[in-house]
Amino acid sequence: MSIEERTRLAIIGEELEDEIMSKATALRDLADSMVEQTGAVDEKQLRPLIDEIGELKTQYRAVLGGVVRSNAP
Repeated sequence: MSIEERTRLAIIGEELEDEIMSKATALRDLADSMVEQTGAVDEKQLRPLIDEIGELKTQYRAVLGGVVRSNAP
């Protein structure tokens, strides 16, 4: 794999990391807000964010796998 391709994958990986962290922060904030308001967490409201984070993590693993394979001897 060319240096340009590895660089492109690394940039995509960093963007995915940032998006995962942003969604995780939003999830935590939403859960904290629910607990403050009702004393409990409503999983139905959290599930879409949890699923989004799962999708992003799958994409991240695929990108990371491409970078790792490209560095193999």
